[in-house]
Amino acid sequence: MALVVRQGRSIELTEIGLLLSRHAEEILKAVHAAGSDLAGAANLRSGRVRMAAFPSASSTLIPHLVSGMRERHPGITVRYTEGEPPESIAMVAAGECDVALIFTYPEDAAIVTESDPMKGLITTELFRDDLFALVSRDHPLAGEARLHLEDLEDDEWIAGCPRCSTHLVRACESVGYNPNIVYETDNSAATIGMVAQGLGIALVPRLALGTALLPPSVVVKKLAPEIARTISLVVPHDKQALPAVSALIAAIGGIDGSNWRLRPAGTHT
Repeated sequence: MALVVRQGRSIELTEIGLLLSRHAEEILKAVHAAGSDLAGAANLRSGRVRMAAFPSASSTLIPHLVSGMRERHPGITVRYTEGEPPESIAMVAAGECDVALIFTYPEDAAIVTESDPMKGLITTELFRDDLFALVSRDHPLAGEARLHLEDLEDDEWIAGCPRCSTHLVRACESVGYNPNIVYETDNSAATIGMVAQGLGIALVPRLALGTALLPPSVVVKKLAPEIARTISLVVPHDKQALPAVSALIAAIGGIDGSNWRLRPAGTHT
């Protein structure tokens, strides 16, 4: 398909050449704009990163993280979606999110890491988030320094999300009984309200207590032995080097967990 023809000593555009020339300016502008966008992304002047995390992170880690990103990289837009770990992992695996914060309990960490949805994803453990028992102030064991799960067999329980509920059942089964779960909610404020009214007891992670307002009728008790969940970062292997994603990963790695009394993953008292 000829674009030019020779006419004597000169060269003239063919009809196809004339048609293409009309678009040449727009093409050059688009190429220039694409080059500018790529340079901006590489230099962190622009970009977008999508992130998901669980509810108790939404009121604690996420505001701190997004605020820090805005300050350090004002050109990068962070999109955030709240979801429980299975949903967040599915979004990352499907390419709907670039980064996720999830939590696991000791008994399900291996299952999550080795499951099909995790193929192609990199998991980095960040924090240890201890669990505490919430009981009403008039509970018979409210004056104890620490509570043992085996001493709570006769209580009615308030359970959280499906993963937390499963952990509660397994933990109680390990000491010889099946917990009597009467209420289920992943709303920490609702859990606290139920405990305050003496409707039951609950296991709540420290992070969920980070922004909670505890009424005088609710007592927070340590457990013996300690129980904890692990907070981890999940990112696709092929996205971790993208400039905006890399910047967010670095910001997550720089979070000071002590602000919420979280400990580095793998530590024990």
